[in-house]
Amino acid sequence: MIEGYLRSERIKGQHSDRACYIPSKDLIEMPQLGQFRDAESFYSVFFHEMTHSTGAEKRLERDLTGGFNSKSYAKEELVAELGAAMLCGAINLEQRPRIDHAQYIAGWLTGLKSDPKFVIQASAQAQKAVDYIQQKAAFYRDWNGNPTPEIF
Repeated sequence: MIEGYLRSERIKGQHSDRACYIPSKDLIEMPQLGQFRDAESFYSVFFHEMTHSTGAEKRLERDLTGGFNSKSYAKEELVAELGAAMLCGAINLEQRPRIDHAQYIAGWLTGLKSDPKFVIQASAQAQKAVDYIQQKAAFYRDWNGNPTPEIF
């Protein structure tokens, strides 16, 4: 699914010591698998960053401009976490809590207090992101057979 989506959308991947999606470069940076405590953590984080990438202007066009403590940032992080959880569920992968979840939850609570539709909107956007990822990955597989495993 990862390779199919990244290749279909022509998203660049790069090894880094941090995990992030950089909209201006349409780039996902990820640490190597061995830098995570287990494979489940690696894929959960990768799915989180893939979900962010669906928010790009040329894809689903979500607001990816908010600063760390802004409502838009909190909403996008919730979208990415929900998307990652849904993608993990789609492949029967258990998602475990991460240390940075506490920071995200604080932002989500702020968003919840100011907007009662916050979680519902984020959930809907996460489902759209997951559908988009799965559709693009399936399309790539259908037209390209068995792609090579190298994505970076």
